[in-house]
Amino acid sequence: LHGLLVDQQASLFGQACFEEGDMKCSFGTGSFLLMNIGTVPKLSSNGLLTTVAWVLGGSESETEIETEDRSNLRSYALDGGVFVTGAAVQWLKDNLEILDDVGDSDEMASKSTDSDVVVVPAFQGLAAPHWETSFKCSMFGISRSTSKIDIVRATLDGIACRIYEVAKSMILDLRADENENQINFNRLKVDGGPTKNSYLMQRISDLLDMEVHVMQNTEGTAIGVANLASFSAYGTDLSVFSNSWKAERIYKPAMMSAERERILGKWGRAIEATRIFHA
Repeated sequence: LHGLLVDQQASLFGQACFEEGDMKCSFGTGSFLLMNIGTVPKLSSNGLLTTVAWVLGGSESETEIETEDRSNLRSYALDGGVFVTGAAVQWLKDNLEILDDVGDSDEMASKSTDSDVVVVPAFQGLAAPHWETSFKCSMFGISRSTSKIDIVRATLDGIACRIYEVAKSMILDLRADENENQINFNRLKVDGGPTKNSYLMQRISDLLDMEVHVMQNTEGTAIGVANLASFSAYGTDLSVFSNSWKAERIYKPAMMSAERERILGKWGRAIEATRIFHA
C-alpha cells in the first residue's frame, strides 16, 4: 500500500496544492474548500476547521533522515464545507420544477436582469463559517415581476456567496499571521460537475476578485491518490505533479468593486435576516 488519503485531502493533493496558500474547491451536491497552510497547524479565528492535509514518506520515524531531500513530512490545511450547492440546483428542478435539466441553470441565470432577489440556500443549515444548524432556505426581494430565471440566478449567486465566505475566511486566517503576509492569493482551483456551469464559476471569480481555474481532469480525488502512490513508490517529485496539472478553463474577475460590494452587502443582510427569523 503506497498511498492512503481521504476524499478532500486527496483532491487537494490531486489539485497540486503543495504551496502554502494554495486552495481548491471540489463541487458536487455540496462543496468543500481546503487550503494548504504549510507545516505548522494554525487554528482558525474565522469559523473553519484545521486538519492534516497529508503525511509524506510513511511514518515520521521512518523518514526523519530523508527530510532534507524529500518534501516536508506533514502538511496542514484549513477546511470549510458548504453542505448544499449542486443539490440546490437539483431542488430547482425536482421540487420547484422550474428547470427541465440542471444544466439549463447556466443559460437561464445569464438572462436574468433582476438583481434584487437573494436566495440563502440553507437547506441543511449553514456550515462554515457560520455553523448555524437551525437555518432553512430563505428568499428575499421577490416582487410581482420576479420570474423563474431570477430565482435560478439568485440560487447560483447564493452558492457563489457561500464559496466566497469560506474562501475569504481562509485568506483572513492565513493573513492574520504576520509571517504569511507575502502570500499572493491569486487563484482558486476547482473540480467536480458543477464547474461546467459558466455563470457560477464566473460569479465566484468576480466575488473573490481572483481567477478560478477549472481542473482539466474532473476526478481530482482519484488523481490525488494516484499521485501520492507515485510519490511513495517511485519517489516522483512534487514538481512533476505541479507541472502536469492543467486547467480546462480559466475564469478571470470582471466585476467592478462597487457591484461586488453591493452584492456582498445584500448577502450579508440576507444572512442576518435569516438569523433573526430562526432565532
